[in-house]
Amino acid sequence: MTIECVLLIELGTETIELIPGQLFTIPKNIAHLTRPKGGRSVHITFEHGQIETGYMSL
Repeated sequence: MTIECVLLIELGTETIELIPGQLFTIPKNIAHLTRPKGGRSVHITFEHGQIETGYMSL
């Protein structure tokens, strides 16, 4: 969920833009990259306790 500023989520060739108050669910095993639009963003990430996560180079 984006709290402040704008968050960009890159999913392959598609870019999702989240404004404050918006939430987006990334499907399991989908490579993605998050970055702020502008200088910074504030967001909260929720993960399911049974899912392994790790760094993925795009």
